[in-house]
Amino acid sequence: FITTSIALLVLIGTAHVGVCQKIVIGARDELHLSTGYNFPMGPKDVGDESSLLTNMKSKPSVEIRYMTSLFRNLYVGGWASFARFKDWDGPSSSLYDGTSMSFLSVGPSVMYKSGSPGNAIDKLSFCISLSPGISRINVDTSTDSEINGYPDTNPLTVESVRFTLGTHAGINYIFTNSIGGTLLLGYQYTAADSQIFPDKNYSWLSVRAGVFYRLFNDKKYK
Repeated sequence: FITTSIALLVLIGTAHVGVCQKIVIGARDELHLSTGYNFPMGPKDVGDESSLLTNMKSKPSVEIRYMTSLFRNLYVGGWASFARFKDWDGPSSSLYDGTSMSFLSVGPSVMYKSGSPGNAIDKLSFCISLSPGISRINVDTSTDSEINGYPDTNPLTVESVRFTLGTHAGINYIFTNSIGGTLLLGYQYTAADSQIFPDKNYSWLSVRAGVFYRLFNDKKYK
């Protein structure tokens, strides 16, 4: 009887431990933060006029992206970015001297990523994304810009909201279960419909590097 009782107690204890074990579901959500440089694309001149963006230099840009796993390798989410350009150096003397241009963009995103979403063993993965959205464009000229006509006039400022579309491809590497690094090459297109500047559109190539944080979902059986 004593032996049977001890065996029953051990069995109950073992079963209790098994029922209460913690099961890690995996990393469904990811928070990405990256920074990089952009390289304007397009002709330096449109007709007899000098382009605005393609004659400017990039300042560091930043992007934040939150993605969640929809299927095994397909992620959906949202993104926001800020890109800035300045130091205009076009062939038309000082037409836009001292001008700066910025793009504040936001929108949804869909991403395909190779490997298993919750598997920390697959350290290296390839990703490609498509990100439409809207972009708030802000152009600030200076008193040195010939476009303003006279030094005592208020510098021209132009603001607009336009459709934008971006795509990028790159590699992700997982350092720990929660932290990873990413290296990306991208292309961004923003529509232009300006009555002042000759640019048909605003587009650039980008090189970005960053980190991402993988959020895990935990579950306990009672």
